[in-house]
Amino acid sequence: MKLYEDARGKSPHRGPELLWVKDYIKEPKRSGYRSYHLVYQYRTDSPELQVFNGHRIEIQLRSAPQHAWATAVETVDAFTHQSLKSNLGTAPWKRFFALMGSVVALREREAPVPGTLVEKHALREELRAVEQQIGAKSILEHLQVVTFFTRDQTHAVAFLLKLDTVEGRLEATPYTHATLARATDDYLAMEKEISGNPAIQAVLVSVDKLENLRKAYPNYYVDLDLFLRMLGEPLGLTRVARSPASGG
Repeated sequence: MKLYEDARGKSPHRGPELLWVKDYIKEPKRSGYRSYHLVYQYRTDSPELQVFNGHRIEIQLRSAPQHAWATAVETVDAFTHQSLKSNLGTAPWKRFFALMGSVVALREREAPVPGTLVEKHALREELRAVEQQIGAKSILEHLQVVTFFTRDQTHAVAFLLKLDTVEGRLEATPYTHATLARATDDYLAMEKEISGNPAIQAVLVSVDKLENLRKAYPNYYVDLDLFLRMLGEPLGLTRVARSPASGG
């Protein structure tokens, strides 16, 4: 953050114009989200580049633990059809990430998430209860095998993923352009099959969506490992084993 502040001080009237700053580290969102945001407006005197003047650029700065938290939210959203990132997910999952936001904040000696308990023991007890209710640890561990495919992926444009959190198995059915029309019917049939069984989840993912997730988080597995280690500490676990990923 200091680098950006110093750069602005050296040339306050040249280069991108800083419009506003929001410090979600000092003032976390109730969701548990913590980051430092800077919004700039492109500004140049160059005739060739003036067409870009006025375009806005947002920069988000966060620590590795804060990034691990954000990646875990993105992962749960992608595979459980929630919108936790937009505060539209289920109440237990929202509470889980709010509590984990405070766990991260306490590690970094920063302000806890509004609406969560400040005292460490009470925070851990509530986190344990919520985690047991939704099985968050097991789900996140098994989501790490997202690259495990058991069938031929040649020319695939979409995958129907079925996650069994009890058996720790992720099955993937690929669809090509020629078979894509069948994907929705298969997904609806699977949803009906697993209805009422929270231990099994299904999602239909396009190749673009999966690839965008990988590009946005090149250290995807490391981030989930870090989040699980942070979760393991208040749960009284000294080490969290990572689920093995296999290729087929």
